Amino acid sequence: MMIKKNTKKYNILILGPDRRRGGGIATVIQHLFCDELKKKFRLYYIPTQVNGNRWIKFLQVFKAMFLFWKFNLTRQIDLIHIHSASGTSYFRKSLFMISAKLIHKKVILHIHGGAFYDFYNKCPAAAQWYLRKTMNLADVVITLSDEWSKKFGTIIDPFKLKVIPNPVQVPDELMPKPTNGRRKKILFMGNIVEKKGVYDLVTVAERLTNRIKNIKFILVGSGDIEPLRALIESKGLSEYFELPGWTRDKEPYYKEADIFVLPSYVEALPMVILEAASYGLPIIATTVGAIPEIIESEKSGFLLEPGYVDGFTEKLEMLLQDDQMRRKIGQSARQQILSQCAKGKIMSQLEHLYYSLISRPL
Repeated sequence: MMIKKNTKKYNILILGPDRRRGGGIATVIQHLFCDELKKKFRLYYIPTQVNGNRWIKFLQVFKAMFLFWKFNLTRQIDLIHIHSASGTSYFRKSLFMISAKLIHKKVILHIHGGAFYDFYNKCPAAAQWYLRKTMNLADVVITLSDEWSKKFGTIIDPFKLKVIPNPVQVPDELMPKPTNGRRKKILFMGNIVEKKGVYDLVTVAERLTNRIKNIKFILVGSGDIEPLRALIESKGLSEYFELPGWTRDKEPYYKEADIFVLPSYVEALPMVILEAASYGLPIIATTVGAIPEIIESEKSGFLLEPGYVDGFTEKLEMLLQDDQMRRKIGQSARQQILSQCAKGKIMSQLEHLYYSLISRPL
């Protein structure tokens, strides 16, 4: 007797920041709404945060809570997948965690943001108690790396932890870049703020351009652009920098770049590093968050301590002057992403997790 295959489409409710805005969490959520998952699940999305002033953001929480109850009262929601960073982001999401458990829903809490564990340690005792209690309400807590999983295992039931890296769409084989007659481009992508190390890059450029002239730093992102531009101008470095602002079309920048730099002081598993590596760019970044679990220093890139300006200058000069090394390290970075973070592989892991949770008794 043949067993009929279950073809039921389950309903998944996803909560997180507006997926139309920039940023790593929004990019991950965009990947969830891909054909691989949409063929097998009905995916509904509620943005809990949108761009705007504080009143717009405040009112969005109430709108999101209204939509949360509307979905749960009018549809059979089988699973709730909540994406959160640290700070106020988590306290917002915890309200939805509590609400979900009041109506006996299964919940995945997906932790993003490199400062989460430090945020927990800096909280007063009462806030730490609240964090432990609400995080443990989740049926599964997704972290981005093994190192994070070990840390969270001290405050969350370790059996609830699941390590799933961020997904990245790896492009087809790339055309080699010309090596002569053009300025080599050093790409940064992210928020233009001090904790991303963008001011360190000005010092690096000041030292590097004394020896190498045919280079340009491309800093793509939004934030404190004008103060940074003023500093660049005061150093006489304007011809070596381009600050185009944020863009949703990142592909041309990755294709034209020769090296990717991310001198951040705080990170989780930044999407921009995964994307840059997938385009065969050698990576120079810091030893923060889950970056060391993706980039192997001296093989698929170089990892340095935050603020180590001399190290960034030295490694950039080395890669700029050695085309063969640059290509070799870039290809190694691409292979690393293919083996660990390729979108199809990560979507398969999430699909399996969704089915296993939905079939688990309450």
